[in-house]
Order: sequence, then structure tokens, then C-alpha cells
Amino acid sequence: MELSGKSGGRAGFLWLSFCIFLTLSCAKVISDPLKNVNLSPFQQWISAYECLNKTSPTCAANGLNLTGIIHVTGSEVTDYCNGCAQWTKDVLTCIHLVKRDFWFANNATVKLINETISHGCATNSDIVMLGVKKSGGIRNYSRTYMALFSALILAIFLFST
Repeated sequence: MELSGKSGGRAGFLWLSFCIFLTLSCAKVISDPLKNVNLSPFQQWISAYECLNKTSPTCAANGLNLTGIIHVTGSEVTDYCNGCAQWTKDVLTCIHLVKRDFWFANNATVKLINETISHGCATNSDIVMLGVKKSGGIRNYSRTYMALFSALILAIFLFST
């Protein structure tokens, strides 16, 4: 009995180590973000970042990055709309498919950038997405509802006893 207790612990540790090694060695690294199974928000962020890392050699100057800033003016608009706009829309579609609630650093959404590019190319006008101001209205409503909710809970607690 004594011999099996000591060697059983070591053997169990070795089997566990071997199983973990096999599991990790058989795991595949998927570089295509659309083939990832997005179960957690962390994986969604990684997939969205991989979408942004898809580069185009023709759109290096006006490429999309985490800032979300797009600034195409004047004579660049026609060249941008003939090639880079479709590439940017493909990147935005990839981001939308892997993380639907993605926000860029300038508070722009995927939908807003898509609409800005479509409008600029349709009207042949400047495509400028520098920053978006967020409304603080939701914060004010949440404070009001939280106070009301707390008062109702307190009233229920006081009057139920």
C-alpha cells in the first residue's frame, strides 16, 4: 500500500503532464479570424485585431487601424473609392462578423465608418472620420433609474416586515 501511494502520485502526475502535452501539441493555430470559434470576448478582440492586420499593398497610406481615423480628401477620393474602399469594407465586414459591438479608439462603430465611406464614394466628396463624441445621456438616465430602483427595494424591505 505504501509503495502504490507514492508511485501512484508520481504516475498520476506523469499521465496528467502527458495528456496536457498531447492536447497542446494537437491544437491548431488558426490565422483566419473568420474560422475561429468566438466563445469569449477575449477571443473576439483577438479576431478583430487579426482582421485589422490584413494589409493591402495598394492602401498603405489610407489603411484602417485601431484608431478608426480615415482621412481622404481632394483628388485621393477617386483612387480610394476604386480600390481601397472595398478593401476597407472587407476588413470592416470581417470585424463585424467576429465582434459585432466593436468600437474604434475614436468611438466610431463599424457601421458608422462603413456609412461614411459609402457616402463619400457615392457623392465623390471627402471621406473624413476623425472622431465621434459619445453622448452622456445614458449615464444620466442610469443614475436616475438606479436611485429609483434602490428606493423601491428599500420600500419593499421596510414594508414587508
